[in-house]
Amino acid sequence: MRRARLAGWDWDDHPEHESANGVRWGRFELIGTWDGTDLTPTEVRADAPDPFVGPIGEYVFTTSCATPEGGWVAVAPATTNRAAQAKAMRVAEALPDYGLVWGDQSINPYWQELQDLQASGGVPSLEAQQAMNDPAFTILNVGVTDDLTRAEAAVREVWGGPLCVYWVDEEYGTDMVEVTSALVPAG
Repeated sequence: MRRARLAGWDWDDHPEHESANGVRWGRFELIGTWDGTDLTPTEVRADAPDPFVGPIGEYVFTTSCATPEGGWVAVAPATTNRAAQAKAMRVAEALPDYGLVWGDQSINPYWQELQDLQASGGVPSLEAQQAMNDPAFTILNVGVTDDLTRAEAAVREVWGGPLCVYWVDEEYGTDMVEVTSALVPAG
C-alpha cells in the first residue's frame, strides 16, 4: 500500500514549524485537492485551533471506559508494540459495526510534562519526546455501534495493551454515527 503524499510542500514556506534532530513538524490546517494518491494544498492555516482541545482547554478525546482494576496496563506485553497496535487498528476498522478507533496517551508518565511545556511554549526533553506514542502507555479506544464483546475479542487477538471498547451510540446518540471519508474525489 502506497502512502499519501503532501504534494508541493516546502517547509521554508511555513516558518511556524518546529524542528529537532533533523525532524520537522507543525500544526496546520490544510485545504486542497486529493487525486487519490496525493493531497495538494490550496490553503494552509498555521493558526488553526487544535481540533482535539475543547473550549475550556480539555482534550476532546478522553477514554470513556472506567479505569480497570489494577489500572491501564498491558495484559499481554508480547503484543503491546507498534506493529500490534497498527494491526489492532486494522482489525477494528474491519468490524461490521466499526465507528472509530484512536489512541489516548493520557496514561503516559510524560503526558502532563508535555502538556505543561506546550502551554508555556517550552520544549520537552528528548526522553519525553521518545516516550510519547509508547504502546504500553496508549489506551486503544475502539468505538462500535453494536457488539462490544465481539469487538473486544477480535482486537484482543492481536493487541495486548490497554484497551477500551465502547458503544458509540451511547456517547453520540442512536443512529448518529456514520463513517464517511473527509476526503472527496478530485475532478
